[in-house]
Amino acid sequence: MKHRLPAKTLLIATLLLCAFILTSCAQKTGNIGISAADETDAAQYLRFVDDEPDTVDFQCTTLYYTVALNVFDRLVDTETGPDGNARIVPALAENWQVSGDGLTYTFRLRRGVAFSNGDPLTAEDVRFTLVRLLTHPESRNREIAASIAGAEALTRGAADDLEGFTVLADDAFPSAWKHRFRRSCPRCPRRPPRS
Repeated sequence: MKHRLPAKTLLIATLLLCAFILTSCAQKTGNIGISAADETDAAQYLRFVDDEPDTVDFQCTTLYYTVALNVFDRLVDTETGPDGNARIVPALAENWQVSGDGLTYTFRLRRGVAFSNGDPLTAEDVRFTLVRLLTHPESRNREIAASIAGAEALTRGAADDLEGFTVLADDAFPSAWKHRFRRSCPRCPRRPPRS
């Protein structure tokens, strides 16, 4: 005599088998149930890092750069306006002025910003950060500061300090750039005047 499984048990076993097969076929990094159109707006989704970052030193990582972006503040940030265009907004720098030729930005740091140990943020800290970014042997994000005058010489070891950075006061510093940022200075001539 044959032994038959109850229909309910057979149904549960089949569903479990299907669930196992479907989860086994999913890609490890894929987003199940999210269409390609939905994936274009990553800001709408919470993403988890599925392993431990090797470092949160933003100067020495590209793989976990988003972790560092959520831990450290920047001089300026970008914000999307109601018209859909991105614009630069103050962050650690409360304001800045652009020189007439568009090559020098003088930043004023926000007062009252302190490190976790209570030390105030100063222009010297910004200079240290930029110099370290350009000279650290494991730096992965040098392009962030590569447009500052003297950055290439400092990176190659041909200079001891960053030529385009001067500390004016604890909360103020000008930064000289090799190239003009067109969007920040639309009235500036296309090329710097020849000396």
